[in-house]
Amino acid sequence: MYDISGANIVVNLHGASLFCYLPALVDVAVERLAQTPGVSLTVHACRNRWLAFGELLKLAGKGLSVRVRWHRNDSPDDVECVLNAGVRYPDIYFDKALGLDENSMQIELSLTPFEPSNPYAEPAISEYQQQLAAKTAWEQGIDIKRTDWDALKQYASRLLVEDSEASMRGAGE
Repeated sequence: MYDISGANIVVNLHGASLFCYLPALVDVAVERLAQTPGVSLTVHACRNRWLAFGELLKLAGKGLSVRVRWHRNDSPDDVECVLNAGVRYPDIYFDKALGLDENSMQIELSLTPFEPSNPYAEPAISEYQQQLAAKTAWEQGIDIKRTDWDALKQYASRLLVEDSEASMRGAGE
């Protein structure tokens, strides 16, 4: 189900992964930018919202500003990321008042920079903090607890590896 009217695009993925549909949805949104200075893409009932970051980062690299919001199922806070044109890392905000539906995501694209929804909010994780963390990781490496690594491997094997007998015997090990 979808609805496209003016600068608004609304899609219901009925529980499917956003990863499968996001490139096509972004293409439609970018086409709409030729007619309007900003576009809002609302995606309902989707999974794997965090996988959108790479696609949205590409847009910022191409000169578009992006503001994305989604509901965190594991917390009362919603997440808002502001990734303005040419920026490598977003400012990330947590807010209880965004009013988003569970398993939904709102992506806004603009030719001009975005501010956070709450103009008084300070980022919970700033662009600068992420730049510093990335620099430190490249210079000093990353230490990961064995239990965290095992949990990540288990999650990735369910999400990213095709379900087959061979993969169930230990793909990625």
